[in-house]
Amino acid sequence: MYDLKKGTLTMNENSVICSMIRNNPDDWRELMTDKLIDMGTEGDLTIFNYQAEADFSDPVVREARGIIINTKKMEVVCWPFTKFGNYYEYYADQIDWESARLLEKIDGAIVKMWFDRQKGEWRFSTNKRIVPDERYNSIIKKIQDQVDFSLLDEDYTYILELVSPMAKVVIDYLDSLFYHIGTRNNKTGKSSEPSTRLPRMKK
Repeated sequence: MYDLKKGTLTMNENSVICSMIRNNPDDWRELMTDKLIDMGTEGDLTIFNYQAEADFSDPVVREARGIIINTKKMEVVCWPFTKFGNYYEYYADQIDWESARLLEKIDGAIVKMWFDRQKGEWRFSTNKRIVPDERYNSIIKKIQDQVDFSLLDEDYTYILELVSPMAKVVIDYLDSLFYHIGTRNNKTGKSSEPSTRLPRMKK
């Protein structure tokens, strides 16, 4: 068993959740619960997702938006977007208007595509579940051949927006599609824009 107190840490120091686990090896689960962060597990993997009533001024809460961490090896394996606020909300980030771009808003559900080194395969997860529920899983299986996996880097999380007539939010979509809306390096947390040949948001 990996011992946080004695072992050599290999966790990502850029992750505030990893830092919290490092600093509280015995009671981090209780502390997450106190912050109104839900957790789901699959073997050594834990997914973290905030509740609607959580304090979004807390960076730990904001990072808990579907991030998946191997809590034995202390590695981030899936790093999606951090929670961001609307313009009028108290925790909203300051906008750098010099570099900001306006993009189309896709009206779907966030799905993350990440590489599971234990299983040696690419996987799809939602923000709440490592294994998507039956409805989303059935849609994903039908359209995952849209992805050219040979273009993907195993050290990255690919953030997708899933739209489908079988999973309507507000807008009616005629077809089930993945839109590639973001990419993050699992080791650094930094964003990048590699090509996946999937549809992107229009400028």
